[in-house]
Amino acid sequence: MKKFFSYLVVAAVMFPVALTTSCDNEDDNPKEFNVSFETGDSDINVEPKKVKDGEKVEKPNDPIREGYIFDGWYKDVEWTSEWKFDIDVVTTNTTLYAKWSENDTQTNYIEVEMIFVQGGTFTMGCTAEQGTWCYDREKPAHQVTVSSFNIAKYPVTQGLWSSVMDSNPSNFKKGDDFPVENVSWTDAQEFIVKLNAVTGKNYRLPTEAEWEYAARGGSQSKGYRYSGSNDPDDVAWYLLWALTGSTYPVGEKQPNELGIHDMSGNVDEWCSDWYGDYSAEEQNNPTGPSSGVGRVRRGGSWGDAAVNCRVSYRFHNNPDSRNSYLGFRLVLP
Repeated sequence: MKKFFSYLVVAAVMFPVALTTSCDNEDDNPKEFNVSFETGDSDINVEPKKVKDGEKVEKPNDPIREGYIFDGWYKDVEWTSEWKFDIDVVTTNTTLYAKWSENDTQTNYIEVEMIFVQGGTFTMGCTAEQGTWCYDREKPAHQVTVSSFNIAKYPVTQGLWSSVMDSNPSNFKKGDDFPVENVSWTDAQEFIVKLNAVTGKNYRLPTEAEWEYAARGGSQSKGYRYSGSNDPDDVAWYLLWALTGSTYPVGEKQPNELGIHDMSGNVDEWCSDWYGDYSAEEQNNPTGPSSGVGRVRRGGSWGDAAVNCRVSYRFHNNPDSRNSYLGFRLVLP
């Protein structure tokens, strides 16, 4: 009898321990739920996400739909309750619905003046006219072929940015015809997504090769050190001219051989490429390495010495960097 009683005591003691252990394991492995995104007739599908019980779902990039403006993600198909990504948590399998409104205002008046650039082959990097000013990162010079494309006549202005984004991040808010600055590479991508949504076009940043080819004058190149001249005073707002300590209106200096303005000086311009060392091999429409230490910027700025405004000069920044020297220019395939 005593032996049987001992077994009961042992069982009674062990059973709650087992229950506690089971509960602890369940807490250590919370459930996962699917969050899907219903975009309607969007031009881009949004991939579903897996989210742990009680956690927030990461906000996806805004979808694009030609002729419409994206107005947010909602919890129901009637769009009565918007999902707040900074507040709402996932507790079950969830479908979020994109809300759209017709774009009947912006498409008609947003215009970007573009210059056609006939494709061709050129020598990229430290070429003879650069003299002894080249940095090692501009070497070796190498042959590059690019296809035809269209590039903006001017860098993106504060007026254009404001018409798309309803804001102006610039440090120097001096007027619509001044270049937008204080924008990161990531900011530029967000702007391009919204611009494409309201115009139905496919703007993007230039590749580094496209940028240099256009800056050199493309097939019309005369082999200048700067974009359009061997004298930086003809074509560039740079440190010598920075008496105001700021940017200048676009288009006030003479253009290059293709009619493009401000590719030397005023603001540095983001390119799409990750930064990487050059190769001596011939290349066809290069897009840069698959990863790198930063995104390429080109052209020099109002705060740079003339040496940094040359057509072959290159440098890089973290894609999230913002400062009053950094702007960008658009390309259309």
